[in-house]
Amino acid sequence: MSAPSVSGRGLRHLQWSGDVEIERAPEVRRELLQALAQGESVVVDLGAVRRLDTAGIAVLVEALHKARAAGLNLRLTQAGDAVGRMLKLTRLDDLIEIDR
Repeated sequence: MSAPSVSGRGLRHLQWSGDVEIERAPEVRRELLQALAQGESVVVDLGAVRRLDTAGIAVLVEALHKARAAGLNLRLTQAGDAVGRMLKLTRLDDLIEIDR
């Protein structure tokens, strides 16, 4: 599930929880891309995410490309051990700013 997002001054804070896998990918994709389409940079709090699979990674990669093309920023925060390992394994940690 995603918690309600908070917006302000061109910045949207999203808080994801649970498993961000293929079943949830369309939901989180819609949420991310909507914020970017509104001209907002995005911070995604991953602190309550237990698992992140390749569908979740694909959503983040797509959002990163769209953010950069629009001159916006995508940042991740609070990635736990399992999620952090997935981000490192896919080398996404080299592309997206991650605040631990």
